[in-house]
Amino acid sequence: MTILVVDDSEPLHEILTAFLEEGGHTVDCASNSRDALAIYERGTYDVVLTDEDHPGLSGTDMAAVMLRMNPKQAIGMMSTYTNLLLPTIRKPFFKGPLLQFVEELARGARPQ
Repeated sequence: MTILVVDDSEPLHEILTAFLEEGGHTVDCASNSRDALAIYERGTYDVVLTDEDHPGLSGTDMAAVMLRMNPKQAIGMMSTYTNLLLPTIRKPFFKGPLLQFVEELARGARPQ
């Protein structure tokens, strides 16, 4: 799968990229919603993973823009808080739960 990760933490980009690539996925990263939307418009992603708090639009608002562009886009939130609008994996998390979360999102399931 091809996954877009949006988070303003560069160290987290490195960790998530390593986890997801070890799971056999291709990963692109963005540090803010503006860059993420520009990358998103140029590519095709099976899954988008975003944090709620990063420069520009919130993760929820950015997801709304992406869903207007592609209503079937699988988008998941990575947060210390539960997001009622998007499936959420709670930080901190390990590789196994992350890979399971991504697989469930790609299948169209709403991970718990």
